[in-house]
Amino acid sequence: MLTAPVAVAEVATGEVAGGLGGVERYVEILDAFKEVARVASGVGTPDRLDRLLKLVGQRICELISVRRCSVYLSTEDGTGLFRGRAGYCTLEEIDSRVRRLVSGVEGDDFTHQIVEYKRPVLVTDACHDPRTIRRTMQQWGVRDMLGVPLVVAEDVIGIIYIDNLGNEHQYTEEEIQVTQTFASLAALAIRQASLFSRLYHRAAVIDQQRRSLHQVAAAHERLTHAVLSGMDLDAIVEMVATILGKPVLAFNDRFELMAKGAPASIDIEATVQAGGVVRDPVKLASIWRSVDPASPSVMIPPSADAGGGFSWRQLVCPMVVDGRTAGYLAVFEVGSPFGTIDAKVGEQGATVLTLKLLNEFRQIEEREQAGEEFLSDLLDGRRDLVLLRRRARVLGLDLDQPHVLVRVGVATDETVAPGAKVDRRNDLDKRMARELGLRDVIAARVPAAHVLLVPLSGDNEMAAVRRVRTALLTATSASPAQKGVAAVISTVCRNTEEYPRANREIRSLFETLEQLGHGGRVVMAAELGVFRLLAMSTPHQDAVTFARDLLAPLLAYDDAAGAALADTLRAFLEHGCQIRTTAKALGVHENTIRYRLSRIREISSFDPAQIGSLLDLRFAFQILEFCGALDPPRTEGEAVDPSGLLLGESTKALGPAGAAAPDPAEE
Repeated sequence: MLTAPVAVAEVATGEVAGGLGGVERYVEILDAFKEVARVASGVGTPDRLDRLLKLVGQRICELISVRRCSVYLSTEDGTGLFRGRAGYCTLEEIDSRVRRLVSGVEGDDFTHQIVEYKRPVLVTDACHDPRTIRRTMQQWGVRDMLGVPLVVAEDVIGIIYIDNLGNEHQYTEEEIQVTQTFASLAALAIRQASLFSRLYHRAAVIDQQRRSLHQVAAAHERLTHAVLSGMDLDAIVEMVATILGKPVLAFNDRFELMAKGAPASIDIEATVQAGGVVRDPVKLASIWRSVDPASPSVMIPPSADAGGGFSWRQLVCPMVVDGRTAGYLAVFEVGSPFGTIDAKVGEQGATVLTLKLLNEFRQIEEREQAGEEFLSDLLDGRRDLVLLRRRARVLGLDLDQPHVLVRVGVATDETVAPGAKVDRRNDLDKRMARELGLRDVIAARVPAAHVLLVPLSGDNEMAAVRRVRTALLTATSASPAQKGVAAVISTVCRNTEEYPRANREIRSLFETLEQLGHGGRVVMAAELGVFRLLAMSTPHQDAVTFARDLLAPLLAYDDAAGAALADTLRAFLEHGCQIRTTAKALGVHENTIRYRLSRIREISSFDPAQIGSLLDLRFAFQILEFCGALDPPRTEGEAVDPSGLLLGESTKALGPAGAAAPDPAEE
C-alpha cells in the first residue's frame, strides 16, 4: 500500500537530534555527510558527479541497513522526468542498468507523489501496487521501496529510490527521518557539484571551441596561401586531405573525378576501389544531386548498393560558381571518425576549390572570347595579316601548320533559351578537344552554326582530316541535341590567306545541305573534288535536273528490268574503272561486270571506255548522291558499305530521291 508522506525533519537543533534517536545518530548522519561534502568539493567532470551520487546512495543505504538504491536527477527540461545516474548494491554493480532508466513517466504515480509532497513516500508490495510501474518492479525484484526526494529551495532536483533486494524491511519513522535528513544535506552538495560540473563542461566546450577555431584558422590560412601561390587543383585537394587526415575527392559537375588526395597512412587508390566511390557516375549523380547548393555541406550515410554506393559516411560540399553547381568536394570517413572541425575545413576546402575553378573558368572564358574574335577576323579576310599572326601566337596557334575549318549546325529548338544554345556549342568544343587530344578548340559563333578551327597532326593530311571527321561524329553523337545537324569540313588550310576562301566554301556547302534538308550529314570538302565548285555555283535543283536527265536511260532500264546497271557503273567509277576490283566489291564475276558495261554502251550514249563519258557520269552520280537523290550501290542481295563510295567516308548513305537514309554509324 501507499503510506502517507512523512514530515520533513529539520537538522539544526538538539530537539531534532532527539527525534532521530539521539546525538549519536545525528553524529552518524553528519559523519556520512562530511565524506559526501569532501567528494562534492572536488567534482568537476560528469563522471565525478556520478561517483558522488553513487557515494550518496551507498551512505544512505548504510544509515538504515538496506542493500540497494538508485539515484536519479531531474532532466530539467520541464517534462518532470528523472534520469538514472548511479546505483548502489551490496551484491552487484548496477550503474549501467540504472542509467538506462527514466522515472516520472506517465503512469508512474509513485514518483509523482514524491514530487508533489516533496517528502519521502513508502510503497509496500511494490510489484502489485497500482501506483508503480509494476513491470519494472518485477524485473528488479522489488518488494518494498522508499522514495526520498532531493529538495533544494522547494525544487526537487532528484530522487533516491531505496529497497532491500526483494527482502522485507520495516522502515521505521526514525529511518525515514534519517533518510530525509541525509537527503536534504546531500541535495545541497549535489546541487553545488552539479553547478561545478556544468561550469567545468562549459569551460571544456569553450576550450575545445577555441582550439577548433585555431585549427580552422590555421587551415584557412594554409588553403588561402595555396590559392594565392597558384597551387593546382591536385595539390589543394592533397592539402585538404592532409589537414583532415581523411581521403578527399573532387568531382566536376558531370560527376567525373578531377582530383584525389589522402594522408600518407591511407592508400587512396585502394580506398577509391574498395569504397565504390567512382564505380558508377550515374549512381553518384542520383545521390549527390539532392544536395542543396545553398547548404555549405551535408552528411550522407553509407550505402549498401554495390552498383555505386559508398562504404563510409561522406561529407559532401558543393562548389557553386555563378549560381550553378560546378562540382563537389567529398570527404570520406576513413581512418578516424569525423571530428568537430571536419565540416568547417571541408567547407573551406570547397570554397578554395571554387575560387580556383572560378579563376580557371574566367581564364577559359577570356581565352574563348579572344579566340572567337580572332577566328572571326581570320575568316573575314580583311584584317592585317601580320597582326593576325601575332594574335595567333598569343593563343598558341601556328598558322603555318595545316588546319581545317569545321562548320557545324545548331539544332533549332524554340523551347531552348538562347543561353542554352551557347552552352551546347561550348560543350561540343570541349568534346572535340577531348576526342582529338587537344587543350581546346578555337571556335566562333555564326548564325545557325558554329565554326571550329582544328589543327591537323601527323604527316598524312587526309588521314588527319578523317580523324577530325571521326572525332566530330563521336562528339555530336554524344549529345542528343547535336544529332541530326549538318557539318562540313573544309579543305586543308596551310597559310593565313586560305582561311577566308575555305570559310566561304564550307558556308556555301553547308547552306546547300541545309536547303536540301539533309541534316546529320558530315561532308568533307576535300573528297568532293571538282564537284564542290558545281555545288557552290549552281542552284541545286538545276544540278539535280541535269544529272537525272543524263542518267535517265540507265535508271529507266534498271527500274523496268530490275537490273543494276547504275549501281554497277557507280562502283566501276569508284574503283578506278578496274573490272576486277569492281567485281570483288559487288560480289560478282568479272564477266558479269563486262556484260553490264556492254549493256550500258548499248542502251545509252555512254561509252565506259571513254574518259569524257566517265567524267560526265561521275559528276552526275556525285550530284545525286550529294542531294540525297540516290540510294547507295548494292551488291547482289546485300547493301554495300556506303563509307567507300563516291563521297568516301565523309558522306552519309542516301535514301530515296529527296530524302536521306539513316547513317549506319547512328543506327
